[in-house]
Parts: sequence; structure tokens; C-alpha cells
Amino acid sequence: MNNWTSVTVLKGTIFESLNDGFVWKPNAVPSFQDSHTILIGSDYSGESKGEPYWVYSFLFVGNKTWNSWEEHRIKLRAEIMPDRRRMAYKSLGDRYRRELLLPILSAADEMNGLSVSFAISKKCSSLFYSTGPLDLKNPDFSEFLKWQPAVLNRAFMILHCLGILVAGTVKRGQNIFWFTDQDAIAANDEMLTDLTKAFGWVTSSYLSFDLGHIRCGTTKCDNGSLQIEDFVAIPDLIAGAISEQFRYSLSAGMWGDNFFCLTGPEMNEKARPITFWFATSQKLLKKHVFVVDPGVDEHTAKVSWFNFTH
Repeated sequence: MNNWTSVTVLKGTIFESLNDGFVWKPNAVPSFQDSHTILIGSDYSGESKGEPYWVYSFLFVGNKTWNSWEEHRIKLRAEIMPDRRRMAYKSLGDRYRRELLLPILSAADEMNGLSVSFAISKKCSSLFYSTGPLDLKNPDFSEFLKWQPAVLNRAFMILHCLGILVAGTVKRGQNIFWFTDQDAIAANDEMLTDLTKAFGWVTSSYLSFDLGHIRCGTTKCDNGSLQIEDFVAIPDLIAGAISEQFRYSLSAGMWGDNFFCLTGPEMNEKARPITFWFATSQKLLKKHVFVVDPGVDEHTAKVSWFNFTH
């Protein structure tokens, strides 16, 4: 059974490759049929000038899986890191976080969930029209006039990736809770309100049915137990490791669109255990990376798909 619902997308775009890939590979997406709520965590990497790719990473799970993950997560926190340290890729120099890394990734592997990451080369021209993702002359979009153009473009790239994933995986009437890191696209409450509206617009353009409630929040929504922080930490760890993988592969002259480098003598030690887990520890969690590189001209792009499913 194919758990992906084919999504109507523009022909010739990277989103057509995404949709076709999931249509062609029946076991690439888990079933969320038994869940009334889908929880989504997302985090991003690539802001520094030295990064060759923007990486947008998403994690989808159903509410039943969330409950079992939460029990496991609390136990790991009590045993390994019983304080309020935030788990994050950039902080893995800390001994306690390194000790928690593989156990929490192993716990994530037990989730009936979907991990999808998009790595988009900074050499690619904008995937939107030259005027940007929105016609800011339209009064309906006036609130976005205050957004920096680069941040607005990033936000809508993330929203389109997320919108297609939602349309392809969720079912009629299911609720959506999306938690994002407090990134530039959700830097304050006002921007989060704008982002929530835009999420509704973009997602509805891909849906052929009605959802239940749609809620958006950041890691700031955490109830004090770090449950949101730790959930969003999984895409954060993935995005950080993928960024490192591409930076290493390109600097070592090893990059190609048909292989994914797991390790190397100069790869950052933080990335190695995550890339090995990502590619080799296959249990319930389905893991995918879509890589977007420049095509034959400035108006085209080339998409490579790495899927790690059992």
C-alpha cells in the first residue's frame, strides 16, 4: 500500500520530483491512518557563508508515536542528562550531550515517522519568480512588507516543502501541530503569526480535502519539560550533520549526485555518528534527503533523492 497521496504540483519543478519519488516508492512513507493529530518538527541549517547548501529538515509523527517517544525521552533525560541543557547540533562539544546523542537518535528510530530533508545549493537561483514568492503589491500580503526579502524567500521555500509533505501524508480531518525552531522566519510573535497565516495559504493550495485544526508554534512553546525542544532537536541534528556532510564532500572533491558520504578523515566528529545513524540504523523511522543543484541553465534545477528506508 502506498501511504503517499499524489499531490498536484507545477510540472518541471523540484516539487514534481518530490511527488513522483514518493509515488514510485510505496514503502517510502509510513501510515499515519491511526492518528488524529500529526506533529511536525523542523529545523534548518546553512546560514553561515561557508555553507554550500541551505538545509531544511522536517520530522512527521502521529500522536500515538509521540506518546511512546515522550516516555522514552523522559527516561533518557533522567538517566543521562537530568538538567535543562538544550540538545542541539552546535552544542555537541559538551560531554553530556554527546552521551545522549546516540540514545536519543535510537529512540527517534523507533518512531513510526517520516524524516525529510531538503538540501538546496546556494548556487541555485531563486525557485520563485524574480519578483519573489509573493506579490507584495497585493494588500492581502501587506504584513510581509516588513520582512527582509531573503528571509521571506526562505520562509516560503520552507512552507512549500512543508505544504507538499502535509498534502501527501496527512488524511482528511487530521489535526496539524507544527513546531519550528526560533529561526529568522519565526524570530518573534508577530512573525510567527504571519508565518502561521502563510502556512495555511500555502498548504491549502496543495490539499484536495479539509484538515482539522492547524496550529504553529516554536520551541518557545515548550511546557518546561523540554518535550518540544527535544523533538525539534532531531531535525536540528539531521540538518547540522547533512550540512557538514556536503561541506566536507565538496572541500574534499568527493561530491557527486549519486552518493552520500558517511565519513572521512576531515569530517567533523560531531557529524559522523549522525550520518552513520541516518544511513544505517533502519527501524521504523523513514529518512529521506532531496538535494537540489543547479541544472543546465539558470532556469532549471537537478534533484537527487537519497532514501534510507527498511
